[in-house]
Amino acid sequence: MTPSSVWILTGGHKSGGTSGAIFPRLWLMTLLCAVVAGCGKELQTQYAVPKGESINGISGFIELVKSQGHRTQLWRSVSQRMKYEFDVLILFQSSYDKIPKETLDNIREMMVDGSISTVLIVLRDSDCAIDYWRQVAAMPETSAEDKQGAQTAAADLAGDVKVGSFREYKAEVGQSFGMKRIDRKDAAPVIPVEFQVEGNPVTIQARWPLSRRLEPARDVEVLWSTGDEPLLIEDYDDAGQILVLVNAAPLLNGGMVDPGNRRLAEELVKLLPEQSRVAIALSSRWSDGKFADSPSILQFLKVHPHGWIFGQAVLALILFCWWKMPIVGRPRTAMDSETVRFGKHVEALGVLLQRTRDVTHARLLIRDWHRAELRRGYETQAPDVTNSNPAATDPEEE
Repeated sequence: MTPSSVWILTGGHKSGGTSGAIFPRLWLMTLLCAVVAGCGKELQTQYAVPKGESINGISGFIELVKSQGHRTQLWRSVSQRMKYEFDVLILFQSSYDKIPKETLDNIREMMVDGSISTVLIVLRDSDCAIDYWRQVAAMPETSAEDKQGAQTAAADLAGDVKVGSFREYKAEVGQSFGMKRIDRKDAAPVIPVEFQVEGNPVTIQARWPLSRRLEPARDVEVLWSTGDEPLLIEDYDDAGQILVLVNAAPLLNGGMVDPGNRRLAEELVKLLPEQSRVAIALSSRWSDGKFADSPSILQFLKVHPHGWIFGQAVLALILFCWWKMPIVGRPRTAMDSETVRFGKHVEALGVLLQRTRDVTHARLLIRDWHRAELRRGYETQAPDVTNSNPAATDPEEE
C-alpha cells in the first residue's frame, strides 16, 4: 500500500480536495483485494515511519500537510532548536506511555518564548494492521488457508496492542489530558465522529479502532467526539493552541484509505495556521540541543548524489581488487628459479673447460655438483633427480 494509492483511491487531490470527492466503499474493497493479491502475509507495520509502505506509517499524512501549503520538516525528537524555526509542532507519540512531563513543560516554554503557536499531540492507542487483517479474513474470496493466516496475524497484533494500551495515566499538574482503560471488546469498528464546520454540526462514519478513552483534566473544548467520548480536544491559553488527538488511526496510511478518516485528516490539517512552518516529531524524546540530531548513514545515502557516489566508490574498489588478483588480474612474468640456476651451472661449466685442459678435474667437479643436487633433493622430498641425458655417465664409471 503506497501513499499514492491512498491519494488516488480515496478521492483526494494533491491540491487539497474536499470530502465531496469521496468514492464509494467499493474502492476500499477493491484496494483490499489488490493488496491481498499482491503482498500476501508480509505486511509492513512499522509505526509512524515517514517513508515507505508501512500500513501504520504517516507518509500519506505528510503529503497531505505539504499539499495545503505548509513547509514541513521531519525530526526524530523534540528539540529546543525548533523554538524560532517553526510555527507548528506535530508530535507523534511513539509509545503507549504518557509523554514525559519535562517534555511537555519544555514545549510550553518554547511556545511562550518562541515562534511556535500550535502544538498537535497525536497519541498512540491502536493499530491499523489489526483491522486490516480482520477485513481480509472476512472477505469471501479469501481462501481457507489465507483466512486462517489473517486471523492469526490479527490475533497476534491485537495481543501486542492490548498489552501496550493496558497502561493508563492521569494528567499531572499543568497538563490537560490523561488516558483511561476501557472495555471495548464488543465495540464496532466504524464509529460516528461528530464535529462542527463553520458552526454547523457534521457527523462522519469513520473506521476508527479505539482502545482507551481520552480524559480531559479540566474544562477544555472538545472538537471531535463520538457520543459523549472526546476524540480531539483543544486547550488554548496564553502559550498558544494545544490539540490532543486520542488516536493516530485517521492519519496513518492504512486508516486514510477509509473515506471518513480521509475527511477527518483534512479537517485536522485545516486547524493549523495557514502557510505555516510545520515540524513533525516522530517521538517525544527531548533533545536539549547539545548534540545535533544528525540522520543515520542510510538516510544520508538516500540523498542524491550521496548514494550514487558511494556506489561508484564501491564499484571502483571491487574492480581494483579484481585487477590485483593473480589469477584474473594483469599478466605476470614468473621465472623458474631452478631453470635459471641450471643455466648458471652450464655457463660455469663452459668457463671451466675453457680455462683448464685437465678433463679429469672438470669431471670431478661435475660429479660433486651432481651429488650435492641429489642430496638437496632428498632433503626437500623432491621428485627423484635423474640425468635427462642418457649418454652422460658418471666419471667414476669410465
